[in-house]
Parts: sequence; structure tokens; C-alpha cells
Amino acid sequence: MKPDVIKDWYTVQRERLHLPPANLEAEDPAPSAKNSLSRPAPRAFTTGEEPRKQEDPSRAEGKLEPRREPSATTPVPPTPKPAAHPFSQWLSGRLSGADAAKGQTFLLMGVDSRKGEAARSDTIVLATLPPNGQDLYLMSIPRDTRANVPGHGWTKINHAMSWGGLPLMKKTVENLLNIQIDHTATVDFEGFRQVVDTLGGLDLAAEKDMRYYDPTDGTNIRLKQGQPLSTGQLALDYARFRADAMADTGRMQRQQRVIRAMIQKGSEPSNWPKLVKMLDIMGEHVKTDVPPRDWMALVMRYSGTREDGIKTLSLNGQNRISKADHLWYFYVDEAELRKMSVQLQALKRGNA
Repeated sequence: MKPDVIKDWYTVQRERLHLPPANLEAEDPAPSAKNSLSRPAPRAFTTGEEPRKQEDPSRAEGKLEPRREPSATTPVPPTPKPAAHPFSQWLSGRLSGADAAKGQTFLLMGVDSRKGEAARSDTIVLATLPPNGQDLYLMSIPRDTRANVPGHGWTKINHAMSWGGLPLMKKTVENLLNIQIDHTATVDFEGFRQVVDTLGGLDLAAEKDMRYYDPTDGTNIRLKQGQPLSTGQLALDYARFRADAMADTGRMQRQQRVIRAMIQKGSEPSNWPKLVKMLDIMGEHVKTDVPPRDWMALVMRYSGTREDGIKTLSLNGQNRISKADHLWYFYVDEAELRKMSVQLQALKRGNA
């Protein structure tokens, strides 16, 4: 084929593909390349221009580049912490780390305080908190339990409160069970009513009809089966009732249900602000060696505790009349006391 024919053919093809004209006079293509189109020469870049980046062939084929790990010098932004509850921010005084790391035993008492009379213990409960745990163990002590009250001899354990107040009651319980009590708290009937009212009642209902009237102190309990304990007075009537075949045993079971319900209701985050209002109640109706803010820190520590996380322990014994003084006592034999002492000490150490 003549050179001018080849030139015309190449010109037509380049114009069809919108390619710039080629200088065939300067080219001397190899014989094998005379029938193919020539690619334009690479474009030269002038000063100030940036060359285009060539596309990675692996991307063109739909392949992904391997993920590059950040270098050691690349700063990693810190993960933001969730905002604390407003009440948690206010609560600056908490139990120390040492207190939280060790188990503790609390003596909790409900007392009947009347004008002109010494306070009488109506409810006696031991609460054991294992170290760094969410479980809570409650054990009720019948108020008719026969015990050796220091300085007074063998008698009903609740007499210790009337004779020597909280210090003597604490010492009596420690001697009975051979344990160490770390903290004490007493609440009178009016304080109990106000605490439950502040919480908005309890998520608990009477399991049966309860009727009892005592004209000597004005006690008038009238509860129907299924009736919610929506007020402090209803909760107090429920906790004090014992006019049935179960007597004190049934009453202790109800008292533990009430304590469990109060803990669960008070530990709900929506009720934390109400704990501030309870400071006024604690000042007049609650006597304790634990600072109010530490009590609230304990409530927050047990926030979200399931119902099965609050466990109960039973002190086994027999009710009978003493031949010596003809009074009604709850007798606990030495073997049962030793068994309970070992269990309480193990729970407090955290190796039960």
C-alpha cells in the first residue's frame, strides 16, 4: 500500500476516534504494528500542574485494597464515657474502696418509740453484704429469742433494747452468733411510714386477709387479700401483723418481703433523687452510725439487683414456755447457733 493511502486511512480512523493527528513522516513503525492504531505520546506537564493519579488496576477489577493498620504514632481518640446520672454526680461521698472490697454486716432494727417509754425492738434483721458482690443476705432474729443479755442474764433478746439501747442490743447479738457487726441502724414506725410514702408505695400486695385490733395501743390492721401496699401505713400494718397460725414466723417472712421491696424500689434510678428528701427523715426518725451519703451509695451499688439477688437465711428453733420464769421464748440450740455463725462469717469473707 502506498504511503499516502496509509496516511489517509490513519487520518480517517483518528478523526473517527477523536484522536489528535499523528506525524507519520516521523514515525517508522515496525511491520507488525503498521495495521494497528498508535497511542498518543504522554502529555508533558508544565510547572504548577499536578499530574493525574493513575487508577489502581485492582480497583478497576472490583478488588479492595488490604486494610491499613494505624501506625504506632497515629493518635487514637479516647472512647467517650457515658454521662453519669445527675444524682450520681451529686453523690460525692461514697463508701471507700476498702469498705467496698470487704464484706460488711449491718444490724437493722425497727423500733416502737412511744413518748415516756424506752424504745422497744419490734424487728431485728441482720444484713450481710459479701465483698464486691451484688447479693444481699437477710436473716431475721425473732424478738422472743432467748439470749444472754450482758449484765442481765438470760431473757428475751428484745429486752436488750429497752435496758441498754442500741449498744447493748448490738453486743447481745454479737455474743449470740459469735460475729462482728460493722454498722447499725434503727428506724421508728413514723420514719418507716414516711420512707415508704416517699418511694410512692411498694410493689407488694397482701397475700391474704389480715385483721387485728389492739385497743391498748390503737393498732387496727385491716388488709384484704391482693391489696397493694401503696402507702407507708399499709406497709407497716403488713409488716407488723402476726395474728395467725404462723405468729412471729409469718411476720418475719413478711418483714423480709418488705425490706426486699424497699431495696428494689429505692434502687431504681428514677427514685434516686427521692433519696435526697429522705435525709430529713433520717435525721429525726433513723439512728445510724453510717453517714447518709454512704447509705445512698449502698443503694446505688445495689441498683438493678434482681429479686433472687436478695437472699434470706433462717434461724431455726422452737417456741415454748420456760419452766423457770413461765415466759414464752424462741429457743435456738447451740448446734444451730454455731452453724449460723460459720455461715455468716463465710459470707462476709466472700468464700461461702
